[in-house]
Amino acid sequence: MREELKECRTEPIDQVKPVVLDEKRPERTVNIGLDMDPSFMAQLENCLREHKDIFAWCPADMPGIDPKVACHRLGVNPDAVPVRQKVRHFGAERTVAIEEEVAKLKEAGFIQEITFSEWLSNVVMVKKANGKWRMCVDFTDLNKVCPKDNYPLPNIDELVDNSSGYVVLSLCDAYSGYNQIPMAKEDRDKTAFIAADQHIEDLKQVFEVLKTHNMKLNPTKCTFGVKAGKFLGFMLTSRGIEVNPEKICAMLEMKPPSSTKEVQKLMGKVVALSRFVSKSAERCLPIFKTSRGLVGEGNGAFKLVKPSGTPIPRAWNAVHMKKYYQ
Repeated sequence: MREELKECRTEPIDQVKPVVLDEKRPERTVNIGLDMDPSFMAQLENCLREHKDIFAWCPADMPGIDPKVACHRLGVNPDAVPVRQKVRHFGAERTVAIEEEVAKLKEAGFIQEITFSEWLSNVVMVKKANGKWRMCVDFTDLNKVCPKDNYPLPNIDELVDNSSGYVVLSLCDAYSGYNQIPMAKEDRDKTAFIAADQHIEDLKQVFEVLKTHNMKLNPTKCTFGVKAGKFLGFMLTSRGIEVNPEKICAMLEMKPPSSTKEVQKLMGKVVALSRFVSKSAERCLPIFKTSRGLVGEGNGAFKLVKPSGTPIPRAWNAVHMKKYYQ
């Protein structure tokens, strides 16, 4: 499919040369053909420079089409149940590409950050023919509850026939044309998507808050950009929340409690690890009875609660507050 799209692109066959449209911005150029009469070429260059403002060099150069001319409306079925897609994770290369694209779209005002949304979709990264990444959004669930457009597609044969037979051709392509058509305000929240984590931006916000309140950090106790770390007695990793190995070792080395004080000490450790032990309350009931003087099943319960040591249990993947955009 990608090769077919590549073949359908408008591209010249003749040799071309770049023409600078603005002497103050020499990097802003367009290509023109070389096989032209010099007089006509000069007229063409003047025409292009005169209308240089119709070109966009970055997303910020696109003000967007007037909503009165074109505005996209979804027409979602009012009885549809909103869908929040499960968060997808991307590799380092795609994550960087997502962050760069989101930054461009935010700067241009095409998207805005939101906190809550009933509808939530994931981005999909597609490799372009030039090796770069194209960021798309998986609106599969949203499309299912929207009526299908009945607009007829342009007839390719008719377009080709009407464009052939001319001595001179000019091939034009809109800059990110999809993003130039605004979304109706009442439908924007339905198009929310999850962007990659922007750790640097989060740090900047934290630092700005600290500066505002004149609070200082201890550099000897700060570490940045690590993959895992201990926090409030637990291990935080990209996989989720894990039990601290030191606590596991302490449980493995413990002997069955022989006094009320030792039972209470054991219960403190068990409570701290309760999220990693299934049915912890049920398993610990005999030990609770032991702490109340009802001895009998304490040692058996201790064996049920005591972790095996391998593998280190993990509670769940933490659900973080992701940045949503619409």
